[in-house]
Amino acid sequence: MTFVKDLRRGNVAEQLVCDLLEKSGFPTVVEKKLETHDLLSQYGKTQFTTEVKFDEKEKETGNLAIEVFNSRSNKPSGITVTRANFWCVVLADGFIWLTSVKTLREYIDHNKPLKVIQHAGDGSATIYLYNSSDMLSEIFHRIDNCSISRIQKFIIRHMR
Repeated sequence: MTFVKDLRRGNVAEQLVCDLLEKSGFPTVVEKKLETHDLLSQYGKTQFTTEVKFDEKEKETGNLAIEVFNSRSNKPSGITVTRANFWCVVLADGFIWLTSVKTLREYIDHNKPLKVIQHAGDGSATIYLYNSSDMLSEIFHRIDNCSISRIQKFIIRHMR
């Protein structure tokens, strides 16, 4: 039952981000491509992709969880394999935070996690935990309260 509940929450988070990107002038569809991205957006003739994560525990722990490995299938997952351009985190308070995958990978390469948890979530994920206030202020941009032009500028500037 937890898996179904988590899946439902993840789908709601994806739709929130999809709607926000649409409102910001980027035609967007939910396009679940396992291990590559969740959303496909258009900017002129250029496409960009976004991976969306819902982090329900951040509010109570003060940490952001970044998946790096699937221990059940014994292979990299999450940030280590995504081909998305952007990584988006939706928090339980409804705030939506966005960064480029490149920036997130650089952060992980240069900052040791507070903790590594094996078999997290449904038991298959290895996650890195980072202090959310540090990580959000350093590399993420809150977009649920931004003007359309600020969201557009951020995305255009960070597209690969």
